[in-house]
Amino acid sequence: MAIVLQEIVSIDRGGKEAYLEGVRTRWAPYAEASRGMRLVWLGSTIGSTAAWPEAIVLWELRDWAHYADVCGRMYSESSDDAELVSWWRDAAKLRLRSRSQTLVPAPFSPTLDRCVERGISGTAFAFSTYRITPGRFGEFSSSLERLLPAEEARGRRLVGAYEVAFTNHLAYAVWAHEGIAELAVYERERNAARLAACESWSEHWGFATPGTPLWPKQRPGGAKVW
Repeated sequence: MAIVLQEIVSIDRGGKEAYLEGVRTRWAPYAEASRGMRLVWLGSTIGSTAAWPEAIVLWELRDWAHYADVCGRMYSESSDDAELVSWWRDAAKLRLRSRSQTLVPAPFSPTLDRCVERGISGTAFAFSTYRITPGRFGEFSSSLERLLPAEEARGRRLVGAYEVAFTNHLAYAVWAHEGIAELAVYERERNAARLAACESWSEHWGFATPGTPLWPKQRPGGAKVW
């Protein structure tokens, strides 16, 4: 079972574009080659919906054993990895702070390969947090799965549905939309259908970084998206 690691990075002053480009062209290829970490999504928050400037990164890991290996190497071997040391020093000039969460996919949640096979892509994405009744994630996820056909018909495609690890009351989902205009239409006409065991929810939006796995193949990859 894949495990997804999400990083949310606050950026210092005008360094967001440089940070995103550094992750895309430098750190992501090295992390995959040396650690098996696969970049799923990279982009920045839309400031009117969340904190700004802020970068968001999603990594796909194979399983819990891989997760433990990645965590262990990041902290116990950092001084022995020259590229990691160099990357952290360069990135530290652009980062203010970072917070992370570990996401455990629901059984129906697509992998990165499945997203690519199905052509799931977009330039604007929604990140939904659900506060659920403790211990009732299975009931919540079944309810969410039943909504997917209707959501897809309205232009919202599932990138991932997750239980937030190390909690018993949080679920998370990532959704792809063609663009910000389409996402705004979705919000205007949002379906108020209630999800089982969901006590409350919140959402923020993000722009994808061009040239990353879920960026539309027909769109230019060199465009700068702030």
